[in-house]
Amino acid sequence: MIAQMTEVTAYKRITCGCCNNWCQYTKQNECRVIVHNVNDAMFVDITDL
Repeated sequence: MIAQMTEVTAYKRITCGCCNNWCQYTKQNECRVIVHNVNDAMFVDITDL
């Protein structure tokens, strides 16, 4: 039997150290991380939802 990996999508600034660390941590704990690097303007739009 093959275990199914949890899939997580992250929208982050490319220069954000905490986001990069979180993505690496999550990958190491058997999750598939789909990363979308966004610019500052797009990041503000996403976080204002």
